[in-house]
Amino acid sequence: MWNFNLNVQSVFANSSGGAQAAVTGLGFRVIAAGAGVGYIVAILSAAATTGRQVHVFINAAGQITAAQLA
Repeated sequence: MWNFNLNVQSVFANSSGGAQAAVTGLGFRVIAAGAGVGYIVAILSAAATTGRQVHVFINAAGQITAAQLA
């Protein structure tokens, strides 16, 4: 399900490829493992540092699988 116009407080990533983000209204969410993790982390990090809002897609497991700047 897409969630629109959200703020990102922080993004955490580790060297093994795992990542999480703190998103307003959603709390901490894991960024789903896959080829797009680096891209999603970059988008969410840009939003957190510039104050821009994002749209994120949350899968059935409650993980972020897509993101775009608003």
